Amino acid sequence: MDVPPAAGHDELAFGPFVIDAERVELRKNGRVCRIQPQPLSILAHLAERPGRLVTRDALRHAVWGEGVAVDAERGLNFAINQIRTVLGDSARQPRFIETVPRRGYRFVASVVPPTQPTEPVATSRTTLDNAAVVEPGQGRSRLLLAAVVVVLLATVALGLVSLRRSVDLPEVTPEPVPRTAIRIAVLPFEPLANPQADRSVAGSLTADLIGHLVRRAPERLAVIGRRSIQQFAGGGSSIAEAGRLLDVAWIVDGSVAVDDRRVRVQASLIDSATESVRWSERFDRDVDDLASMTDQIAHAVVTALEMQNGNHQPGISLPVNAAAYRLYAEGRFLEHAQTPDAWSRAAVAYRNSTELAPNFAPAYAALAMLQVKASFLDDRDRLSEARAAAEQALALDPLLAEGHFAAAVLSFHADRDLGVARQHFQQALKLTPGDALLLSWYAGFQVVDGDPDGSATTAEIALKLDPLSPEAWIDAGYADYLAGRLASARERFQRGLELGTIVPHFTAANIVNTWQAEGNLEAAAAAAERALGFLGRTFDQLPGPPTTAAERVTAYHEQRLAGLRAIGHPGFDYLIAVQLAALGRREEAIVALQAAFDQGDLFVPYAVVDPMLATLHDDRRVRAMVATMGLGSGG
Repeated sequence: MDVPPAAGHDELAFGPFVIDAERVELRKNGRVCRIQPQPLSILAHLAERPGRLVTRDALRHAVWGEGVAVDAERGLNFAINQIRTVLGDSARQPRFIETVPRRGYRFVASVVPPTQPTEPVATSRTTLDNAAVVEPGQGRSRLLLAAVVVVLLATVALGLVSLRRSVDLPEVTPEPVPRTAIRIAVLPFEPLANPQADRSVAGSLTADLIGHLVRRAPERLAVIGRRSIQQFAGGGSSIAEAGRLLDVAWIVDGSVAVDDRRVRVQASLIDSATESVRWSERFDRDVDDLASMTDQIAHAVVTALEMQNGNHQPGISLPVNAAAYRLYAEGRFLEHAQTPDAWSRAAVAYRNSTELAPNFAPAYAALAMLQVKASFLDDRDRLSEARAAAEQALALDPLLAEGHFAAAVLSFHADRDLGVARQHFQQALKLTPGDALLLSWYAGFQVVDGDPDGSATTAEIALKLDPLSPEAWIDAGYADYLAGRLASARERFQRGLELGTIVPHFTAANIVNTWQAEGNLEAAAAAAERALGFLGRTFDQLPGPPTTAAERVTAYHEQRLAGLRAIGHPGFDYLIAVQLAALGRREEAIVALQAAFDQGDLFVPYAVVDPMLATLHDDRRVRAMVATMGLGSGG
């Protein structure tokens, strides 16, 4: 049982810190610290009881109250970590908060008695009902009320409140790019002063500028996605050639130079047909203003195009620790390399960024999305960090599209909850309707969510905005494949191969599957021969060797199955089930699919629509899996 505080105070002082309940703030040596009301409320609750054990249950009741359907366990863990970050405290050598294993926490620092104590708070177990009738003098209750309000806002945004019934958001349908929309591309900014050191900042500024332009005028600008513009890095193509390949009227080009205290960006708006510069400006800012620079450039570009500025822009718009932003930029640069080593280093950069700037929401969102992507082919333990980071991103900025995007992918693939995933996808689309990557992921979700026609429209929009990205074509192809649009899927997979995808064998394997799903074994065998080529093999090298079309298709699937099993990664159980189904080994396929389901394989939600698994759908075990996931009914 929790113990009550000795007295209610408007201020609590310990070490260099002061908690001011009246102003709902934490100060260090007179300067306000950046901390959210929820962690601040937990800190105050502990500081009111110095030297006493406060159980985790007591903290959950005090901050979240009774009857609020949130994941308070994860929220409490994250809040304690945030508090320690702000205080500079350590769990191993605590100066302020000591962890009592399996029980709770103890505030171990001395608390200075307040100079003007207020009336004691009647109870520390704040609920929505009693928080709504706070009297003016009840400073601590005001602190708890602020925390409850923030928790409710964040949990509605995160889908931790039961969104299926309690929240009814208007449907957002991706619209085709208007013919009157101005097509514009931001080419990769060139690092000048120190190319090796500045390239991560240049890459991040390029990506952020694309995002800002997407948000500022989605109804009037069609902004080309980042994946399509990467081939123009290094300035090997002329502006006219880039404009022709990307089918855009305008190009934003620029350069970046960073020294110890200054960042200098030269940005230009160029008519791609004539290569004439219509606007150019130099931005010279202190390095601490780096995070807000892209918003200023976006405003200047839109103004140059004689457009009105939109509403408040979520995202990187507030000053942030310059070192933290550089780490965030480094993570963005490394993530784009698409290799396991680069992704591991990117995760470290994002974590370090959040440690330096605990309130920097974009770094949490980037870490969440990176870790959930890596979880498809790597350790499932990454998901817990992805989930915590997504929750923190949205707690800090409920209007951060990237946070909703990460939460949508987690809800869909990890939680297998279509309703919550749909809410987050819809919110992200409202915030950034022209984000090509978001549209690509949403197209696949729509098929599983029971809207294959909407998926076709969404995929087409994504390709218009990302025409030179092999991954965009493969994403669109996979959505077509899941929806049964097999001819279109083949064309798009083939285009992804032509553009140089980093996953050629996966793409070629899907082409084999489309032909086999149509029953065309001759074409499937020809496609299988090409797919084997990506593995450095030919049919002549296989035992036999196989000669008929049926034998070749079977031999190919056996080779792919053996390769997946040799890797030994549990995340491949779904892919193994697909191969077994393709071989007609029904019972083994069901067992593999059950293993994928039980082990949290992120591909599992596709099982309900995957053409290669259609023959398994009449099995009661598969029906039970689908029913448990709530899939196949559109929510």
